[in-house]
Amino acid sequence: MEGISTREAAQNLVQKRIWFTEADYKKFASKSSPANLLGYHIINNKEIIGEILEVIEQPHQLICRLQIKGKEVLIPLHEDSLQK
Repeated sequence: MEGISTREAAQNLVQKRIWFTEADYKKFASKSSPANLLGYHIINNKEIIGEILEVIEQPHQLICRLQIKGKEVLIPLHEDSLQK
């Protein structure tokens, strides 16, 4: 980053929210990045139950945050349950 040349200066930015353009995101993010799941839908028995609004990375799993009937719902993802 421009203007950040020391560890101390960088430390002030830890856990801060940042915003960047979609073009910059696509340039730097991996195609397999969990953030790429945003906007997809969780489907159960052919019924859409909600859009993925946030992906929370935990040490051993990914958790998707959805809104279902006005309530926040967290659903863990597992590789075996994903379909293309």
